[in-house]
Amino acid sequence: MHIMAATLQILGGLALFMYSISLLSDTMKRVASLRMKSILEKATTSPLRGLLAGTIVTFLVQSSSVTVLLLLGLVNAGIMKLRQAIYVILGSEIGTTITAQIVAFKVTMFFFPLIVAGFVLRTVFADKEKIRNCGEVLFCLGLLFLAMKIMADGARPFKELPLLMEAISQFGTFPLLGMLIGTLFTAITSSSSATTSLIIAMSMEGVVDLPSGIALLIGANIGTCVLELIAMIGTNVAAKRTGLAQFLINLLGALMIYPLLSPFTDFISHTADDLPRQLANAHTFFNVALAFILLPFAGALIFVLGKIIRDKDEEVPETASALDEKMLNIPALALYRAEEEVKKMAALTQEMLKMAKIAFFTGDREAGKTVHRYEKTIDQMNSQLNSYLGRINTLLLSQRDGNTKKALIHSLTDI
Repeated sequence: MHIMAATLQILGGLALFMYSISLLSDTMKRVASLRMKSILEKATTSPLRGLLAGTIVTFLVQSSSVTVLLLLGLVNAGIMKLRQAIYVILGSEIGTTITAQIVAFKVTMFFFPLIVAGFVLRTVFADKEKIRNCGEVLFCLGLLFLAMKIMADGARPFKELPLLMEAISQFGTFPLLGMLIGTLFTAITSSSSATTSLIIAMSMEGVVDLPSGIALLIGANIGTCVLELIAMIGTNVAAKRTGLAQFLINLLGALMIYPLLSPFTDFISHTADDLPRQLANAHTFFNVALAFILLPFAGALIFVLGKIIRDKDEEVPETASALDEKMLNIPALALYRAEEEVKKMAALTQEMLKMAKIAFFTGDREAGKTVHRYEKTIDQMNSQLNSYLGRINTLLLSQRDGNTKKALIHSLTDI
């Protein structure tokens, strides 16, 4: 019964952690909405900027999965090239390690002041957006630290179970087993951050040792790709290659580190005095090294992806394809794409009016037929845009973006 209560405590802490990560992600999306577009635009200029963009965006949205889903939408719409997407994916490998570094801090009563201060700021200053957002970030960080404390306390009784401790130690003795467990658990939770943080929390009580923790962390990197592999279905060839790219990158990383696990573990043991920080450092060193090692080989990776997923004769994406559902994961970017499509619709309508004038005053039948074709296209765009704008979560937009969304909906009617 004692162990059952401890298990429920760990699961409860994990649920609170995933919820607080989700809240933090929503807040960061709203705060960084004005910067997200410019960050991704810089990704197209050079490999290092792409790497940096992937790191920043993943930290802001608190999920490498969301970053890759966004890239699937951008590549599927023809907005971003596969090579640029690979640079951003490599950056997302680095961005996902920041959360692990944050939660590795050993906190006692530190989470209570954060929760109280955050709650006061988001409640008292609810009408002041910037202060409210700061309060929400503090509140979410407090919940994160509280969740870590709950999971760590829940893990303590497991030290009294010799069989369980022996089984967990086998993850270090047989790393493939640890990688498999880490992969499966992350595939179930759809969050490598949750898996990583649970491993770090259990290490705080000595339930997970360094070799076992490293094996589980490497498995978590692979497991985070499952959602993207599913999301590839129904996309074009370039988007399919983008989704597969992350899986191949993480699989290559696991294959490269496997023969070097013993010296890598020894190296990591000298980077810090406490085990949680060592595991966070292992996660960071591994992902940063993987990103920089593979950065010069983006062309070779594209070649391999081309062999796995063959080219097909595809038409240039139509206007409607730019409104990809995957971009709804970051509402500010989805709004930007919708705004671009509204501008196209307005330009097409203006051209239609010119053709209508020609048809009316000169009797040009071809111009009249063109007007009818344009009319059908505009009606279709209007329907798609209204539906898409309606699905953009206003609660995750800044006040400015929320006003933009309202203006776009009114503009559609006027157009």
